[in-house]
Amino acid sequence: MTQAASVKAGGRPEETVDFALKVEEACNSARTRARLKRRWPLRKLVLLVPPGSAQVARGARGTIASLCNVKGVSVSTKAEKFPATFTLRPNTARIGALFKERTRTVMASARSLEGSTAVRTVQTGRPVSVSTTAGHAEVPVAAYELTIVPSEGYEVGEKEGVFVALIKNRESRL
Repeated sequence: MTQAASVKAGGRPEETVDFALKVEEACNSARTRARLKRRWPLRKLVLLVPPGSAQVARGARGTIASLCNVKGVSVSTKAEKFPATFTLRPNTARIGALFKERTRTVMASARSLEGSTAVRTVQTGRPVSVSTTAGHAEVPVAAYELTIVPSEGYEVGEKEGVFVALIKNRESRL
């Protein structure tokens, strides 16, 4: 992609390349879990990005396709359109380390987050507000455990709030 095309697509060239490299890390993670070698071309990669990164992601599709060795890249900002389910569960050990004697009350009030709420929380990094019997508490995202369950035939990777889904089936025609 030329510098002019990158700027026109929504960002500085450095921003586009940095984003593409972040996606490549997530893609490589998904490939490793799916036991797919990088030299094997894949048909499609699906990105789930924060709304503020969507324009940069769309502008970097060619670079991402080249780095990840895929034929097509689609970009989404909605978790409902991504081929996976998300659950963000409070982690007792992490909450215990942060809240000490208030652990039980915080754990009793902290709820699991699902779907788009879980994704938005991870992407923004904002703490989760919890009302306890002892008052209000802000639970950091780091005190939660993210569980991603890919849809059938997909594998998912994540890097800094950017999620990548790969179709696991290889086609020899590619």
